[in-house]
Amino acid sequence: MLGDLMGKMKAQNEELQKKLAETRVSDSVENEAIVVTANGRREILNIQIHPDKIDMTDTEALQDLLIIAINRTLKKAEEWEANASKNMVKSMIPPGMEGLLGG
Repeated sequence: MLGDLMGKMKAQNEELQKKLAETRVSDSVENEAIVVTANGRREILNIQIHPDKIDMTDTEALQDLLIIAINRTLKKAEEWEANASKNMVKSMIPPGMEGLLGG
């Protein structure tokens, strides 16, 4: 029985890791002047900068906006991962024992 549970946990974790790699989350700043995309593993995949929507000569503002967009995107990825992990654990809890998760 314990071996079955461990095997199920391993399989579900592998599936979760695959979903994290495939999941895309994005956020933007300044009316999409900068758009950052990451995966569920919190890896930055793409940064788009639209020079027609932002002053490219103001490097300090550009840097600040990049930091904001990156941090927002990574926060979304973190929230997605936490929710997916929680759902994975919930699916492994036998019926009637959900209270073990603390809420």
